Amino acid sequence: MYDLSSALNQPIIVGALDTSSGGASTNALYVLTPGRSIAGTYSKQHLLPFGEYAPGLGNLWHTTAKLVPGAKPELLTISLSDNHNLSLGPSICYEAVLPGLFTDMVRSGAELLINATDDSWLGAGNAPLQHLQGTVFRAIETRRTLVRASNSGVSAVIDASGRIAQRTRLSEATTLTAGILPRSGITTYVLMGDWFAYLCVMMASFGGLEQRRKGAM
Repeated sequence: MYDLSSALNQPIIVGALDTSSGGASTNALYVLTPGRSIAGTYSKQHLLPFGEYAPGLGNLWHTTAKLVPGAKPELLTISLSDNHNLSLGPSICYEAVLPGLFTDMVRSGAELLINATDDSWLGAGNAPLQHLQGTVFRAIETRRTLVRASNSGVSAVIDASGRIAQRTRLSEATTLTAGILPRSGITTYVLMGDWFAYLCVMMASFGGLEQRRKGAM
């Protein structure tokens, strides 16, 4: 992969297991540079239950590797040809369907979101498409473009409004090329989180209780 980075004269991002922490491993992304160095590492924060860890079962049930979550969310930085450093908010696999996943990263300066995944184990049904649709909301929440690379598809470029600008088909060997506009600024959701949703639930609950009280009178 270093050779590919050198041939393109561009940094590339690859996924691999990070075994540097002794007996345990993390599911990680690496930024490789043409200078044959690692410019950054992100370790997955939210492991997939029963795929990457066994919740509550300890040593009674094992996954394919002894995986642990990363210590903290880390931004990745790549240097572009115009000497601009681009800050990336990374995610791996199903992390990108979690609401609010990227908020801390965007607060820390992420200008672009990325998601690396391998959905081959989902088969050729609707599940890979559902996974893609779940990531759309992260772009909307943060008003950041999200670039998604999947080994088996569906890879896509989702713009800051949540529109899927480009995408591949399942099991299609191809390359996507897209112009990306790095963005800054903080949305209301990034700033305040799910307070509005909680407020709506509280108001709906109070309204229901009031209707029930009036009906009992």
